[in-house]
Amino acid sequence: MKRIFLLLLLITGIGLHAQSKYRTHTVKKGETVYGITKLYNISEEQLYSVNPNFKGYKIREGDILVIPAERLPKASNRVDTNYVKHQVQPKETLYGLSKRYGLTIEEIIQENPEAANGLEIGTVLFIPKNIKKPQPIVETVVAEEGNQIVLVKAQETVYGLC
Repeated sequence: MKRIFLLLLLITGIGLHAQSKYRTHTVKKGETVYGITKLYNISEEQLYSVNPNFKGYKIREGDILVIPAERLPKASNRVDTNYVKHQVQPKETLYGLSKRYGLTIEEIIQENPEAANGLEIGTVLFIPKNIKKPQPIVETVVAEEGNQIVLVKAQETVYGLC
């Protein structure tokens, strides 16, 4: 009988919790009020209206903030097979991403204008898959009389060519 009562209590609690108008957010190391408001797509005024005791107070790791539940974290619905979705991880930079994906920083910012102000952990960037790189200019070289043109392959040496 006790088990049935506990089960009913648990189901009721879950149902009530799902209908709550608020959720909580535990502040992690390095998070700011600005970053949290952008994560949940709310304004700082909305955050402070439900957390008045934090106004004028610098949040710290471990603080628990109340977040209005009707605002869910930003999730991009952009679907395009010409892009790779990349979620920014700690210590990643635009420079590192440009080298990783073989793009310029400008190409990444062109597709993700919000990245121009810096990267935030958890932000989803859209990285173009098929950017056509300019092809190197190949010069036509004519050998002078008595000379020969040789295409040197990787790991060939002067000794080997002689």
